[in-house]
Amino acid sequence: MLKGIIKLSMNGIEISVLLLAFNRKDYVKFAIDSLGSQTLPSSNFEVIYISNFDNYDDYFLKKIENGQVFHPENPKWGHWLYLGIKNSRGKIITILDDDDLYAKIRLERIYNIFKLYNNDCIFYNNNYVLGLANNLPGLISNDYKIHYFKDYNKKVFTQLLNKKIFFNNSRTAITKRNWIDNLNLIRNTDAEIFDTFIASLAYESKCKIIVDDAPLTFIRNTSNSISKPSLNYLNKAIEMSDFILNNIAKSEELRAYIKYGKLYCNYLIHKLHKMTCKKEKLTSKDVKLLLEIKGIKALYLILFNMLFCKG
Repeated sequence: MLKGIIKLSMNGIEISVLLLAFNRKDYVKFAIDSLGSQTLPSSNFEVIYISNFDNYDDYFLKKIENGQVFHPENPKWGHWLYLGIKNSRGKIITILDDDDLYAKIRLERIYNIFKLYNNDCIFYNNNYVLGLANNLPGLISNDYKIHYFKDYNKKVFTQLLNKKIFFNNSRTAITKRNWIDNLNLIRNTDAEIFDTFIASLAYESKCKIIVDDAPLTFIRNTSNSISKPSLNYLNKAIEMSDFILNNIAKSEELRAYIKYGKLYCNYLIHKLHKMTCKKEKLTSKDVKLLLEIKGIKALYLILFNMLFCKG
């Protein structure tokens, strides 16, 4: 259900921010504040706020010049994204999870970088700061290095892994075309490891990948965060991994990385929750690739999978 729209400009919207809040009410106000403090002129971006509660609707509509609010009856993450994308007007789409914050210059920097590279298929990922405070990140220097990737092979993939492009939704921005071309897939996703899903989609779409060393996203490490995953989260993450393997991942290096993620989830199911993990079937080629891209960590998980998981 559409709750409200205010002061929507007819032209000039370059970036659409999808602010998503499911159940968590503790941090939304701070996320809204970080959007209201952006240095990019407010006429150049919009915020589509999607949540299953209305506590901060009025606050949002006062703080954001170009804002839309939705309260969908369908609780599925993919439906929320579909709704946001279909109603977006920007050429670039970026996500802000309710418990994260943007640095004040983030949207302006994204706008300038996308304009510089001028491509209709760009996947952008910025650096981050991990912490607990509610203070807004301040202005960031323009001296941080920007890395541009246009090749797709195991060497480049390893570099991208080292840059952690598969971690956290609030660090990414993608040209709208890439979202629109894959709406049916996106509509069927779950929130668990969606960051991995969207980075995988960009990699297999052969988009230009831009990694920005500037720490423009402030990520909370709370009691509900990925550092302490629930059993339900881990099982959902395994389901999403299979979804990526079946629908997106074609390159050997990406498939190996997704299988590494499944091994890690099974390890945590056994270690954190004292449950029997399901053995992942690995070919000799899988093992070789896992060792090439993840080294000793992969070896440990492969041995754990062989010795402790069943099935």
